[in-house]
Amino acid sequence: MIYLFHTGAALFLIIIRSSFMPYFRILDGFFDPLAAWVIYLGIFRPFGESLFGVLFAGFMMDALTGGPFGLYMTAYFWIFLGIRRLMAFVDIKDFFLKPVVISAGVFAQNVIFFFPVAMASPGSGFLSRAAGSAAEQIFWAVCAGPFLMVLIENAYRRVEGWQTEFLAKRRGRV
Repeated sequence: MIYLFHTGAALFLIIIRSSFMPYFRILDGFFDPLAAWVIYLGIFRPFGESLFGVLFAGFMMDALTGGPFGLYMTAYFWIFLGIRRLMAFVDIKDFFLKPVVISAGVFAQNVIFFFPVAMASPGSGFLSRAAGSAAEQIFWAVCAGPFLMVLIENAYRRVEGWQTEFLAKRRGRV
């Protein structure tokens, strides 16, 4: 049941990212909400369960964006692995560290997206425009990222409560 929720959450965030956010000018520079979800999975969920969600979200974003296939999957996978590795050294479950962790994930995603283009076209001024975009996304990540993580965490708690309740009722009938 949790895998079904991963699928639904990823599709919901993809729809928000691709259909809702582009129509509001203030959200033009907003960071990718799927990156916050991937960070949440890396911090709070078991590895195998999270890996399914990360790869599914990356595959779906790659299929829908029209960019180079594998770009989102690569970015989400490396963010996920980086968060899992960082957990070995730092307790990043603290609310006050969430802005730092989310902004680091957004920065990593921007490096993965922009670096190959900047290397392919040196002297075009692309890197300065990309740096401005990355700075705006990091600002949004610091301001809104922790609240988005709290919303994601509450959604997972509700689903786990419903799952526990459903299984308890089912066991009672047998």
